[in-house]
Amino acid sequence: MKAHPMKHSLVLLIAILLFPPKILHATDLFLVEDGQPRAEIVIDEKPSRTTRLAAHELREQVEKISGARLAIVTKPSGKVPVKVFVGRSSHTDKLKIAQDELKYGAYRIVSGEDWLVLIGDDTEFKPIEPWARNNGDIASGKLQKAWDQATGAHWGVPNAGMYKHRLRLPGDIGLPDDQMPTGKIEPMELWGFDERGSFNAVCGLLRQWGMRWYLHGELGQVVPKMKSIP
Repeated sequence: MKAHPMKHSLVLLIAILLFPPKILHATDLFLVEDGQPRAEIVIDEKPSRTTRLAAHELREQVEKISGARLAIVTKPSGKVPVKVFVGRSSHTDKLKIAQDELKYGAYRIVSGEDWLVLIGDDTEFKPIEPWARNNGDIASGKLQKAWDQATGAHWGVPNAGMYKHRLRLPGDIGLPDDQMPTGKIEPMELWGFDERGSFNAVCGLLRQWGMRWYLHGELGQVVPKMKSIP
């Protein structure tokens, strides 16, 4: 004898009412919950300098907003439920989230069941020799002499002041927590010509939370206060 389809429907309905399935919503997961970190920032084992800058910026601003400090790691630790992947890494490759076609500072923000990706082009600028490191290289004629030897000609050096687009930052910026140096460390040199797509993605996410930047420094920042960041 065949069972009536209505009977199956009633049994299923009763089962659902008695034992409702656990449905995980995005709002059930938090980067920060009640002032406690529920996420960690994951970067590549050999990140570019602007990837490190992006990870640093995300951690610093999340701490300003919520008081919680997120760890920076190169592989998920399993200690927190949410992973925030900043910049390209083997982890974003496995998720098949690419940044190759993103140009001119464009970025991509993608979320999954228990992860968030902030990604863009982070290609480092690499100056070609010869180039001036400082004013002295120009004033002494060192740069011009090296240029003449390299080209076999005698004309002005293009972009002789290129070094002025270089900013020296603390060498521990954006380093994974387990790679933090204990002694003296060389500064990180950030070029104005570096691509910074992932940094733009971080800024885009912060802007969604209500952050604004009107002037340089703390005075020009608008920082929302949230104990929990879903």
